[in-house]
Amino acid sequence: MDFVKWLENLIFPRSHGVTASTRKIAKEGWRQIEALMSSRNPSSAKQAILNADKLLDAVLKDLVAGETLGERLKAAQNLFSGYDRYQKAWEAHKVRNSLAHEVTYDPPYYVCQQAIISYQEVLKDLGAL
Repeated sequence: MDFVKWLENLIFPRSHGVTASTRKIAKEGWRQIEALMSSRNPSSAKQAILNADKLLDAVLKDLVAGETLGERLKAAQNLFSGYDRYQKAWEAHKVRNSLAHEVTYDPPYYVCQQAIISYQEVLKDLGAL
């Protein structure tokens, strides 16, 4: 946790997890993701996944400790409403990792769309959307 987040949490303690500032960022970011997905352009869909993963990371930074999103996801397992939602978070993150790290990975649009649906469900489940 960086100093600004630490100070914000000290001055404005959270009673329900995600801070108001992070919820605002998530909602604004989600509007951008919806705009990207509405174009039905494969390149835009890939960018939407990268953006959604960043939003999930920001939300989890409010909720649990960890150096990477993977570490934070592991630490946050009990914050999800059920194991299926937890698995959806991992599956969506794996799509993002494949996009970011595998040169030849080119998922069909429906895979991108499913990942975005999963991110949305997970972010709602965590109280960010």
